[in-house]
Parts: sequence; C-alpha cells; structure tokens
Amino acid sequence: MFLTSAGTPASVRPLSSRASSSRAPASVATGNTLLATAATTAATTQATMLAWPSTSFAPKSGCHVCRGFALNLEAHSIDNLAELYVEKVREAAAIGDFSLLLSSQRRFCVLNDNGTIASFGNGIETECIQRALNTFLDKPGRWGLPTDEDRLSLAPSMPLRMASSVSPARLEEVRTLGALISLGLISGKPPGAVSPGLLQYARNEQKLEALTPSFVSSWHPTFDHVARQIQAAGHLGDLLQFQSTIINTLGIQVQQSPLYLTVMPTSIMPWSTKWFKPLSLVPNCMHPEMAAFTDGLELPCANGFSFGNFARSYPGGTEFYLAQAWTSCIASYESIQPHLIVTSPPSSRLLPHFGSTAHGLDPEGLFAGFLRRCGNPFPADVFEDVKVHFHADVVGQLHTIDSPAFRPRMLAWATTGSPFLHPDVAQTDTIQVLFVLPDDQYYGDNPANSAAHMRHGTISFRSCSRVARIPMAKLVELHQTTVDADAFQKAVDVWLLLQILNGVGKVSML
Repeated sequence: MFLTSAGTPASVRPLSSRASSSRAPASVATGNTLLATAATTAATTQATMLAWPSTSFAPKSGCHVCRGFALNLEAHSIDNLAELYVEKVREAAAIGDFSLLLSSQRRFCVLNDNGTIASFGNGIETECIQRALNTFLDKPGRWGLPTDEDRLSLAPSMPLRMASSVSPARLEEVRTLGALISLGLISGKPPGAVSPGLLQYARNEQKLEALTPSFVSSWHPTFDHVARQIQAAGHLGDLLQFQSTIINTLGIQVQQSPLYLTVMPTSIMPWSTKWFKPLSLVPNCMHPEMAAFTDGLELPCANGFSFGNFARSYPGGTEFYLAQAWTSCIASYESIQPHLIVTSPPSSRLLPHFGSTAHGLDPEGLFAGFLRRCGNPFPADVFEDVKVHFHADVVGQLHTIDSPAFRPRMLAWATTGSPFLHPDVAQTDTIQVLFVLPDDQYYGDNPANSAAHMRHGTISFRSCSRVARIPMAKLVELHQTTVDADAFQKAVDVWLLLQILNGVGKVSML
C-alpha cells in the first residue's frame, strides 16, 4: 500500500509490516482497488529517482554503507538500533535528503555479544522504527499539547512573537519527529496519539480548508457535535451551555460577544475551521517549529521526490491516506482474527508424547479465548515482581491492560515487532501461532537449551517470520495440575500473558 514499487535498487519500497491509538473513521472505504491504484501512482512517481548518494552519509560505528546495502544498521539491542536510526534521521533532516532511509537496500541487524548475528530482517526493521518513534511519543511533554479525543498536537516552545528565539536544537527535534512519523506511516503504523488533524493540516500546505467537514466529523466527533450546536444557536443565542468548551478552546469568556462574533462569522460552515484551528491547537503556519515539523513530514529526496507528494497523490487525497493508515490499529480480537493462524498437532501425534492426558484439549479455542478476555490475571504481588522484567515500552502500556485491545496488541508486538497490523496485509503476512511438540526442530537453535525452555513453557517468537511457537507440553501440564476448568483457564491466561509480555522488545533465538 505505502510507497510500493517493484523497481530498480533506486526505487522506494514499503518498510515491511510488523498501541493506545485513535480509531479510523468507519465511513472511509478501503480495499485492494485503492491500494493497487496507489501502488501504480507511487511506482510512476518514483521511476525518475536517482541512485542513492553515499557521500552524504559517512560511515559510522554500527551504521555504515557496505556489503551492497545502502543502509546497514547493526547494534547489540533493539534500543541501541533505534538510537542509531534516530541519528540517521537527524542527519537526513539536516541535509534535506532522505534517499538513504527510503532506499530499497536496507539491513537492520541485532548482534550477539560476540558479534555474531542474533536476528535480522523485516521484523527487526519494523520494531526499530517503532522504537525510534516511541522515543518521542513516550515523552509528549517535550513537544505535544493535548487536544480533544485524547490526541496530541504540536506545542511550539515559544509564541510566534518570540519565535526568532527558538533554538536550532528545538527545530531539529520537531523536524526529526515529523520525519519519524512519516517513516512510521510508510510501514503502515499510525503515530499513536498524534492528532490526524495536525497531519492533515501539515500535509496540505497548512491550509485549514484541508480540514473538511467529513474529516472533522470522522476524527473529531465531539467537537463536530458542539460546533454544530453553537452554529445552530446563532449570534444571539445562549452560549452559556458551551462555556467550558469556549474557554478551553479559545481562552475567552462567553460574555465577550464581540470576540465571539469575530471568531464565528455567519459566512463560515457549520463545523467551522476557525474553531477547529484553536481546538486542535494547530500552530500558526508562520511559526518556525511548524515549518520544521512539516519539512520532516515531507521526507524530501535529492531528486525532487518526497513522501508528501505521494500522500497527496493517493486516491482520495491525504484524508483517505490517513484513514487507511489508521486501519492498522488493533481494537480487539476481532481486529487481529482475520490475520491470525493458530494450529496444533493432530491427536495422532499427541498420543506418543502425552498419552491420554492431552485428550480433549483444544489449543486453538483456548488461545482465542485468551485473546478475547480482558484484565490482569496475575495476583497483585506476583504482578509487581514480574513486571520489572518487562521492556519499558510494555510497562508504558500496562495502564490499558483492561482494554479488549491489550492482549491482541501485545501478541502482535511480540510476534511481529509492532502493536499494529499492516493496512495492506497480504496472505503471506499473517501471524502464525503454532503449538509445538517437544521434538519441534524450529523451536530453538540449541537442542539442549530448547528442552529447558520448553519445560518452562517459554514461547519462541520469531519476528522475522511472524511466528510464535508455544510448547504443547506446558499446556498439557497445566491441564493436569489444575483442579477445575476455571483454575485451568486462569493458569493459561497467566502463562500466555507473561510469555507474550516478556517477548516484547527482546531478541532471542533460544
């Protein structure tokens, strides 16, 4: 879907697919026809792209141009890899050329302590980009300002009248943020709580006219409802019922009718772009921080191509592009179910390993039930002990553990490297969950270690192939040692959730 091209090494291809996120408007149609048309448009646009320059990106420790790859990143952890990636984004933003980062010749690799390869491939790349973006999204106080619908817009560090005092470091930060948001969108990942209104505004030359009635009603239904009520009240109507909204969004008292009249002239549309601007807190288009943010979003390349041009050429424009990107959000089990394949060994193979103890077990049904259930299954004291071992990104999402989206998102994250689905997911991009026998040859690389991990019920996650291998022996053990069906279900929930949360952000081939 995003920047697809089957071309020369100079073409741009999509970053391969791998949480709390805004929903996509249900009214927007999606489908293969739109995706195919977008791919054709992108391929035509990219046909003129030049070979990627290497002189602009000098080799650095852990980040170099070699072995036939335009971009080759190596580090001993995903976190370190993300740091290297952010640095490359900063370099590209500084020179205004993202050719290297959009090259089809990219390699992302996590190394063992001895320098050998622990893991590499599409899953590592996607997780790296997700982690890099999260270094900004996890610290919204540095750049974000809350809007309606629990979203964030860009918060200038200084008012426009003092904008000349904005530091170069601040401009670099917001420019890098904009670039990372677009790089995430290319891989089909919406940027968390960032307001779609901000992106729509920035992608369309910072024109308020881009915030169309359909866009506002889809993405900001609360504001749309209030704005229509205010419009219906008219200039002489009673505005006291809207007092808190007016104060929060415009910073004026409702008694100041002259100000109200200048903000809400009769000629404007019911949904009111003039109200949407302060509501979404879109920075003034003349502010240098907004300009820097927009520059980063564009991802310009030396030959004139930019990601912004592609997004604007998408069928339906940027409004449809953003809607399509947000379809990758996982809201519940139903979101992930069409992309999920769960299999278990046939009964004929269970008998030699477990005898009759596995009779009647339904691994597929148990796993689906686990994903459908919500809440924290851990005893309070146990949970406090185990969560210290979770990755920081997981800890940051634990407040959503009661949401129906939590378990499916964590499964996607552990299995693919990202808590999202790809909007243009193909049949080969499904998530596979395999309940495996003790003799499974793909569970781990070291047979001796594999046996120990299986006894402990460790799930083997391979983000490069989007596969999770679950030891069948552990499921049989829990079935044997629990006293009733309720206890068995709770034990299964504790086991699976612990393994999945432990699997996020870690690279291990067992």
